[in-house]
Amino acid sequence: MKQTLYPLENDIGISWYISETEGTGGIIRKYPEDFFVEEMSTWSSGSGKYTICRLTKINWDQQRIIKEISHRLGISHKRIGFAGTKDKRAKTIQYISLYDVPAQYIESLSIKDVELQVIGQANQQLSLGFLSGNKFSIIIRECNSAYDINKLQTISAEIAQGVPNYYGLQRFGVKRPNTHLIGLAILKQDFEEAVRIFIGMPGNLEDPQAKIARETYMATGDSKETLRLMPLYLSLERTILHHLIEHPQDFKGSFLRFPKTLRSLFVSAAQSYFFNLTLSNRIFQGYSLVEPEVGDTLLFYDGKSDIVTEQNQKMAVIQIKRKRCCVGIYIPGSVPTMRSGPSDIFMQEIMEKEGINADMYSHASQYLGISFDGTIRPAAIHSDITLTTHEDGYQMDFFLGPGQYATTICREFMKSPPENMI
Repeated sequence: MKQTLYPLENDIGISWYISETEGTGGIIRKYPEDFFVEEMSTWSSGSGKYTICRLTKINWDQQRIIKEISHRLGISHKRIGFAGTKDKRAKTIQYISLYDVPAQYIESLSIKDVELQVIGQANQQLSLGFLSGNKFSIIIRECNSAYDINKLQTISAEIAQGVPNYYGLQRFGVKRPNTHLIGLAILKQDFEEAVRIFIGMPGNLEDPQAKIARETYMATGDSKETLRLMPLYLSLERTILHHLIEHPQDFKGSFLRFPKTLRSLFVSAAQSYFFNLTLSNRIFQGYSLVEPEVGDTLLFYDGKSDIVTEQNQKMAVIQIKRKRCCVGIYIPGSVPTMRSGPSDIFMQEIMEKEGINADMYSHASQYLGISFDGTIRPAAIHSDITLTTHEDGYQMDFFLGPGQYATTICREFMKSPPENMI
């Protein structure tokens, strides 16, 4: 294992590489097409009110393209369903459903760098359960002088047993990695602090005008003046500012202006932060990501789980080797549980340090209208990676399951500053 050199990664709990070889350096997404992802969906063709479309986009934010399509069709964005969220600076292929929209209306749309192809009908809206995973093809460019194919093969051998299944930087905000801090404030019911961070905390990678607007809010708390300065493209910030101008001091009500899919991001990011810290601690303490310890959670691929005991530990090792299950880390939520593995003990310690408990998740669930029951996430990612040289670097092709981040694979090879991987 090798410790990261980058404070930003430490700030979101990503503290270790599993590989020890020096990285190749380089950047992702020199061009949007360098990051290609194709969604694998499980929807079934048939009949029904939902028109299924294959959406190909280049350099489009997903929320923005959904709003653009709904605007062009004159329908509510709530009538558009999707199985997964895709990156902005990338070329992506995914599937969306549109409720009660004739195919000829969809096919007549013309949007720059977007292709929308009708491929069938269904009797239900696409949602997260329809996503089986994503295929990635990523080109790494501008590598350092020490890069060669032998180094790639060495790293590939080092990660053969699995890569830490970190939540990537995208989970916390690419330009302003503070989504988890907002989530922690919401859990503590400190809504004024949540708004202060969301509106006011500037990011190092933001443009100057956005920084000026945020610094103004931090210094004055003046919603009207901040709104005047806030760039138009920061629509979510502007939504909250409009609400505060109409309803001064209603910090709690401001986040309810967001759609449910966006409301969930903040508390989920706090859970992701706890997971990353716990996974990093597991690596630091020398525990394996694939060999189970007594007290560990086993996550079976049919969704069931079990606890490793002294009596079943040997059988657990066999089951993992047969690829029937994996070591999981339980992420706490509103449902209290009694667990005693090394990861669970550390998770509880950091939760207590932050002053977070199950009741707070329950209150957040009631406030946001979204469940935060808790979940189990695999400790490691396993993927067959195909590496090919490229005229300006190298290309990586691999498949990942839902909720797994391509950058967690890339960072093991690159070991570049995080700003080169967004």
